[in-house]
Amino acid sequence: MKRTLASLFLYFAVIAAQAQKTYSDPHDIYITDELTFYGYDFSQTKLVETKRIGEDLGQYVFGWVGFLQERFNDEKIADWFRKKKAHVDFGPTIEQNKKVNGKEIAVYTKNTILLDSIQQMVNKYQLKEKDGIGLVVIVESFDKNTVKTSVYFTFFDIATKKVLVADYFVGKEADGYGLTAYWGTSLKGITGNYASSFRKRIKSVSGK
Repeated sequence: MKRTLASLFLYFAVIAAQAQKTYSDPHDIYITDELTFYGYDFSQTKLVETKRIGEDLGQYVFGWVGFLQERFNDEKIADWFRKKKAHVDFGPTIEQNKKVNGKEIAVYTKNTILLDSIQQMVNKYQLKEKDGIGLVVIVESFDKNTVKTSVYFTFFDIATKKVLVADYFVGKEADGYGLTAYWGTSLKGITGNYASSFRKRIKSVSGK
């Protein structure tokens, strides 16, 4: 009996694994009909602003998260990225953002997130979804000197967590009063600009 149950368990595990769809071609991000948006990863973000050095800016990380959560939902992501279905889940990035040391956010000069480290960051996400394509915005830097925000728009296969595309993007849309609104507005604007360029690439790839 025990051997029979073990055999059945193995059988269904194999069936489940076979049913799990994986993506390996970067072009898949344009032609797939569904997308899961995991929000913004601030775990390696630095703010270039000398007067802030030494301050504990941890509260602003969740200020930015809240600012952006209020402005993105399933329908908006589906519309911006031309998908039939989209799902927004900030949970995996929030767990990483909780680990940020607020006193180490402000720096003198712009930092760089190496492209090679993007895969390691994605590997840490605890995902509820079993398959599909995920998108996360890995925030590299807020530079008060140049008023520029730099990020990686990172698409990955949910089943394997393999990074398919990591597009480096820089924007200058910062606006508003206080750190939360100022850089939150920048991230919303840069996401909209990237989505616009993404839609153009969909047309060239799929003809939609």
